[in-house]
Amino acid sequence: MSQSSYMNIGNEIFYLESTIPTYFGVQKGYLDIHTMRYRIFGAVWKLVNERKYILGYWFADNENDIHRALKDTGFTDIIESQQTEVKEVYQTIRIEQDKENWSKRRRLHFFFMVRKPWKDLRKGWYVLKSSTNYPMILTCIQKNGIPFG
Repeated sequence: MSQSSYMNIGNEIFYLESTIPTYFGVQKGYLDIHTMRYRIFGAVWKLVNERKYILGYWFADNENDIHRALKDTGFTDIIESQQTEVKEVYQTIRIEQDKENWSKRRRLHFFFMVRKPWKDLRKGWYVLKSSTNYPMILTCIQKNGIPFG
């Protein structure tokens, strides 16, 4: 069995227990940011007043694992959705993840460039990677000369 990842977006219990129909969709070829591989994506949501409330989503290596995870979480009486809706749900999740990533970013302090090892480097372009795991941010820095002497 392949490993699947699950995320509950944290909506009100009301949406989980309400009589509002629950929609489910599954589709392959979506980027799982935790493994940085394209995998099968599945999600459940409710539609209330023309707005989607995402209740949870999964990534897995095969579709059976997503169906099993859906069953294990207790969602019943689901309505299969169209592929375009699955894509919209995925894009909504990715937009929120990107907002979170940018809200957690940090700027380098001005004196960063006058300390070792940077102060001894030659002129040129340098690329910094914020971490070895996703989410990571690549920053390009151009060093024009040695500041302050």
